[in-house]
Amino acid sequence: LLRLANRSGTRLILVVREPLDIMASALDVQRRQQYGHTRRFYLERVWEAHQGLLKLISAANDTAEIFVVRYEDWVRDHQRSIDAVAEWLGLPLGGRVFEFPTSADSSDPYTTSLHGQNPSPEMIGAFRQRLPTHVWHYLARVFSGVRSALAYPELKFDRRLASIGALTFRKLTHGP
Repeated sequence: LLRLANRSGTRLILVVREPLDIMASALDVQRRQQYGHTRRFYLERVWEAHQGLLKLISAANDTAEIFVVRYEDWVRDHQRSIDAVAEWLGLPLGGRVFEFPTSADSSDPYTTSLHGQNPSPEMIGAFRQRLPTHVWHYLARVFSGVRSALAYPELKFDRRLASIGALTFRKLTHGP
């Protein structure tokens, strides 16, 4: 994608999700030990993916057009998101509605626990309930630059809680 982003006239559509919700999901998957990976594996993948996303955005700034679709916006009003993408691409949809699939492909080993369910608005921002308070304060500090680059609203975090979260986070990444 980096090579493609450096070509003049390239148009990229990026679908992004709140990094803290991704972290909460990754820890849930690890807790269930669905794939045998460690916490450290999931947390490193999330960090690397977002750093790659920032590199892509930076590389494409002068040569490519980028349209960012936030997962949360899609879930809240997927038709509005589809219309915005179609307008950006210059495609007339004429108000046609697209539906989410009603079931996931069970042959895909990385399909999440959403089998047979549509994405849920209740899961947006659920990291506050799914992660210990001090851990999400720490992750809010760690991902503040990424969140800002992706136009997520600023999260206020408590520095004292973030420091405690840093210690807990290190323990999480070194255990099974």
